[in-house]
Amino acid sequence: MREPDFHLLRERLLRGGVAPKHVRRTIAELRDHHTDLFAEAFSRGCSVEDAEREASIRLGDEDSLAAEVLARPELRSWAHRWPWIAYCVTPTILLGVAFVALLLLVGFSHAVRTDQGTFSARWGSPAAVWSVSGAVRLFYSFGLPVLLTGACCFVAGQRRVALKWPLIGVIIASIVGAAFQFNVVWPHGPEAAGAISMRISVPPFPGSGGTLLRAAATCALSLGPYLWWRKRLART
Repeated sequence: MREPDFHLLRERLLRGGVAPKHVRRTIAELRDHHTDLFAEAFSRGCSVEDAEREASIRLGDEDSLAAEVLARPELRSWAHRWPWIAYCVTPTILLGVAFVALLLLVGFSHAVRTDQGTFSARWGSPAAVWSVSGAVRLFYSFGLPVLLTGACCFVAGQRRVALKWPLIGVIIASIVGAAFQFNVVWPHGPEAAGAISMRISVPPFPGSGGTLLRAAATCALSLGPYLWWRKRLART
């Protein structure tokens, strides 16, 4: 028996706002039901081709199946009901929370305490000091914004939402993430003290050119693969 192809039905349900978990469950139930119908027809003496045809007819066409599922509002995802919250507000809030968490993590770590012996043992060379502070700077500058904007695109791709929502959300989160300037001064030597500093540079105020460049880089790194995937999906 050939398994029925529910690819188009899956796409219609996702674009209609049905949550992915409900789509997967619906498709699995339809496959099981088709198998049962085929087995019933085949046990009556039908050939394989006739049993498959009868099972498909009794199961229903794609339009009727899609209409039946889409008529149930409880299957719609919250992201479909409030897309501006899911793709515009939530990534920005998560970015702010993650940035504050990173600030507190570094602030309450041994980077800014007075246990200089521990610092000397751990970060006793200029190369080690540069590598640690550089890794922290690279993570908050690109890693954290790209991680969250990429997650926004991933969720939007799973739910087949309109392009405008992840596009707006990524742009807002990229600008907010790039506006925060976070710097770590790692201690070097037994008498040195570590420090952290933060400033906010929001366009179009002076000195925000670097903010726009970082925001553009974040958008390119997250939206580039997402737009390529959407184009490929549209072709198939």
